[in-house]
Amino acid sequence: MFALADANEELVLLTTGYAIKEASRNVQRKYPEALTTLLSLLDGIGFVPEPPPALIDRLEKSVPDPADVPILAGAIWAEADLLVTGNSKHFKELYGRYIGGCLVLRPKDAVELLLQELGD
Repeated sequence: MFALADANEELVLLTTGYAIKEASRNVQRKYPEALTTLLSLLDGIGFVPEPPPALIDRLEKSVPDPADVPILAGAIWAEADLLVTGNSKHFKELYGRYIGGCLVLRPKDAVELLLQELGD
């Protein structure tokens, strides 16, 4: 999932079709009973176009699993402020780092950051 503060400084949640397919596949494999819940959460999320292949190619070595490169590329392409991912296996080295202007965070850290910003 990608998070972007729009011109009114409101939080906008974004994703790509590819990211939803990956999330659905993983949830179906690990927690099949939760798939309906995942899909129902999509109502409030905006979809952005898939990133161009050239961007995916440039980021090829940024993430260990090639299947996750389009996730990072999608966040960058959407000009998101945050890429929120619980995939610590493949994004662990990127947590807390800016890649292409996008800060990569675990869900817990993203919530803490957003709550902190709301308090300011």
